[in-house]
Amino acid sequence: MNYVSFIVKILEEPQQQFLGYEDYLTVTEFTGQYVTIQNQDHSNTIKIKIWGNLAYQIKEYYHINDYILVEGIITIKNNQHWYTPNFYPEITAKRIYPFLLNSNKNP
Repeated sequence: MNYVSFIVKILEEPQQQFLGYEDYLTVTEFTGQYVTIQNQDHSNTIKIKIWGNLAYQIKEYYHINDYILVEGIITIKNNQHWYTPNFYPEITAKRIYPFLLNSNKNP
């Protein structure tokens, strides 16, 4: 397994989906930008998925431009088209901690 920890800036509002019979399972997804020390030539965006009870908390308490510490399992996904492969990293989050939250929240 590839267990990682990242500091991530939330780039888009977390989107929540309900799955299963009577919507008993929830997943929240968003795109984030992980913090790097050096300037790099490649994109540093990452897709983050959160399942279960933690997914409700993410949707309620975290917003765009918040920084969070994400711990979870990283995988490389392939969104392959016939003309070019497109690889992107994805984290299935196990734990999330607030790191630096934006104080200008709109209710």
